[in-house]
Amino acid sequence: MGMLAGFSTPAAPEENRPMIEDSDRVRAAITRYRIRILELALKLYRLDTAYYPGTGQGLAALIKKPDAGVGLARWRGPYLDATSIPPDGWGHPFEYTFESGEFEIFSLGADGKMGGAGFNADISSKDF
Repeated sequence: MGMLAGFSTPAAPEENRPMIEDSDRVRAAITRYRIRILELALKLYRLDTAYYPGTGQGLAALIKKPDAGVGLARWRGPYLDATSIPPDGWGHPFEYTFESGEFEIFSLGADGKMGGAGFNADISSKDF
């Protein structure tokens, strides 16, 4: 009976830390992979329209033709085989900006907030 009680006792938080870190490492890898896929889709969008979507159009322009914008007569999407933009590895929506002729796709990390360190740090397409 004493042995069974030992098996049902929850592990101490320190014992769970490696599993949590591995989980976050996988989520970060999924996030980087999805950013790469979105980058490729944006490049296909640009090949057709000669422009990247504006910040206001966002990543949704990869799935549904925007109502207004430049180059849309040549839009040949959807550029992703999805009905919605996939979230980052933690289930948060990706952020997208287009400024000065360059786009950036980024995740706000595990905590879903700007900045942070470790797995809470932002992951940006400009980082790789």
